[in-house]
Amino acid sequence: METKAVLDRIEDQKFAVLLVGEKEEEMIIPKEQLPTGSKEGMWFSISIVDDQIEQIRIDEQVTEARKDAISQKMALLKKRKTSKFKRD
Repeated sequence: METKAVLDRIEDQKFAVLLVGEKEEEMIIPKEQLPTGSKEGMWFSISIVDDQIEQIRIDEQVTEARKDAISQKMALLKKRKTSKFKRD
């Protein structure tokens, strides 16, 4: 089964925590299984067979699209940064 996953975090410099599929279920794999150059926040196309990752590759298109969406949201938030509450 082919699906998408995002690298959520690296734990103890040994394990990669992936959020897999639309439900973002956690899957923990050895860090060495990640493609070279993998970083937190990167998206992957993965093939899962019998609850094991058979193939994993970086999905550059999805990664860039998500980065752009986040940048746009951050820009909107910065524009609206005026508060209605006064500080004492």
